[in-house]
This record gives sequence, structure tokens and C-alpha cells, in this order.
Amino acid sequence: MTNNPDTDYSQALAEGWRPIREVARITGVNAVTLRAWERRYSLIVPHRTAKGHRLYSPDQILRIKHILTWLNRGVSVSQVKPLLDSAPAYHEPVDNDWQAWRQALTRAISELSERKLDDNVNQVMSLYPARTLCKQLLIPLISDLEQRWQGQFGMQLERAFFNSWLRSKLGARIYHNNRSVSGAPVLLINQSSQPFEGGYG
Repeated sequence: MTNNPDTDYSQALAEGWRPIREVARITGVNAVTLRAWERRYSLIVPHRTAKGHRLYSPDQILRIKHILTWLNRGVSVSQVKPLLDSAPAYHEPVDNDWQAWRQALTRAISELSERKLDDNVNQVMSLYPARTLCKQLLIPLISDLEQRWQGQFGMQLERAFFNSWLRSKLGARIYHNNRSVSGAPVLLINQSSQPFEGGYG
């Protein structure tokens, strides 16, 4: 089966090949992101069946986990492939584009441009898992914004704009996730006395 996963789909599964939905469940990387990694960066190139379905080998699933390790260390997705393809060794941290993303988002927020903010976030969301996105982009961004807003005259509008956008974005994501998964729904409760706080902790 290792030579031709098309011969028998059930045999392929028995030998460890997995469809994209299962790989997404195993690794925590959604199917949209897996396809983007394949199309844009050739990080993972799954076997395609005669009907066009993607099948991933156990080695490819392990490779996805290695990709996540690099991303969680702060390496940007565009710089992962050379690290994966080189011999196993210690690598110095490489430059990444998280700072550029944060600057682009801060610029969109300062312009009160919901479209620019949405476009930038949607683009980066298609490339990174949610956990990495929060750790490397959103949490540092929020920290930067809190410093920017502290004691600055006229920043209340910018803060209100961002808080409103973030609440809407998170609400929409949770709503769609709750409709697409079979587990228990997620319920968020604000225990603050404020209608919505920017603490995000």
C-alpha cells in the first residue's frame, strides 16, 4: 500500500494513511491551513487519490507535528521548510514576520479600518493554527496596544473599535465552530463588572 494508496482505501487506512479531516483532528491544524501549507509552501504534499482526496502517511503526520514545533518557537511558516529539510541539529532562532503582522494590524486599528483588520487576520489565520496565532500574534498585539493606549489622549475610540471587532470576531468563530463539531458547545461568560474588558488574560 505504501506505493499506491489508491489500490484499496480501507487498506490504506489500515496501514496508517489518514484523510485530511482525521489529520486535522490528530494534529489540531485545520484542513484550510493544511491545504495552505501544501499550496503555498509545499510543506506537506499528501497523496491524492483518483477522486482527488488527500491521504497523509504517518511520516507526514509526524512532519506536521515538527512544523508545529517550529511555529510554536516563533518561526514564521514561510521559513519552516529549510529547517525541516536540513539535517537534525540545533538551529539559532530565525527572523520571523510576526512583528510585521503586528505592525500591519496596529496600523489597521489606528485607521479604524475594519476591512484591513479583517483581511490581515483572515490571511494569517489561514496559515497558522489558533494556538500559535494567539501565542505569537494576538497576545503580544494586545500587550502592545495596552501600552499604546495607556494615558494617551483620544485613544478611547481606538480601544472601543478594537474591542468591538475582537468580540465580534471571536463570537463568529465560536458560533461556527459550535455548529461544525459534535461535542459540547462552548459558552463564554464575562465575570467582569464591565460589559467587555480588554484584559483578555
